[in-house]
Amino acid sequence: MKDSELEFLKNSDFTTRIRNDSEYQEAIKLMEELIEDYERNRRLIDLLSVSIDYWENESEAFSEFNDAVASMPRAVAALRVLMDQNHMTIADQYSTDGDSQFVQGYLSLLDKNIQEMPENLRPLT
Repeated sequence: MKDSELEFLKNSDFTTRIRNDSEYQEAIKLMEELIEDYERNRRLIDLLSVSIDYWENESEAFSEFNDAVASMPRAVAALRVLMDQNHMTIADQYSTDGDSQFVQGYLSLLDKNIQEMPENLRPLT
């Protein structure tokens, strides 16, 4: 590890363990900056991502969200993420006659793709 990375770690406790929402917000902001130059910051990104992942899985603030995601079929969860990222609603997916071919086609394709993935790379259910 470079001296600059060690100095950074000494001054940023949240990179190894997030203890509250304020540190979580700092970690997210830092991650956004680090990914601007992924190759250069890869080790810090890896370290910080473990800390963020642990906080998001263990924090009470995320428990309702995590429970909802855990109970949702994988294909539906993926579709919801894509819709959120593209600022879409369910209404955007239907044609004027109420047909939802896009949604049904996407869900079956996603399920098929997940089944074709190697077992160790499949998303958890």
